[in-house]
Amino acid sequence: MLALEGRMPNPGRRLDWDRLSASLTPVAGRPFTYRVKEFGDALLRPLHEFERGEPYYVYFDPARPWTRIAGQDVQFSPEWKHVAGGLHVSAQPGAWIEHSFRGTAIRWVGRKFDDGGTAKVMLDGRQVETIDLYASGRNLFFQRDFKDLAPGIHTIRIVVQPEKHAESRGQFVNLIRFEAILDDTRP
Repeated sequence: MLALEGRMPNPGRRLDWDRLSASLTPVAGRPFTYRVKEFGDALLRPLHEFERGEPYYVYFDPARPWTRIAGQDVQFSPEWKHVAGGLHVSAQPGAWIEHSFRGTAIRWVGRKFDDGGTAKVMLDGRQVETIDLYASGRNLFFQRDFKDLAPGIHTIRIVVQPEKHAESRGQFVNLIRFEAILDDTRP
């Protein structure tokens, strides 16, 4: 995460967010550090580099917030169960979850467990990744973002796989929720 030095009044209103990269010049010898042309000496640099008490500004894109997808809008094959903690779980190979949305990104939020399995992730009918939900602990936060999708309608499908991590005590795959960056473009 990058932050802008805060030695001036909040400059966020003066930045052209749609063409931000055109306003930045890399600083030689300082990875992930940029000079902001409009502000002279102001630097955009990694948040972890700021010293305690040093002022800075962090910006989030308010035009493209993540939207929580309602559970009733997600389709589950019959092998899925809803359990405590808001989890939907299945250990049955071939069990699937699917959601179609109009947008440019989708996020899978779940948990990792010591009995976690693996899941194949499909976007628009193409396999994009296999995810392992095994962890040596239990109930550990998991999130995977799929970004930079072309504007329009997309479908994500998560399919439980028969394979699992060698140390896993099970094959459970889970979903707490999907979130998406939605758009209102028309294909």
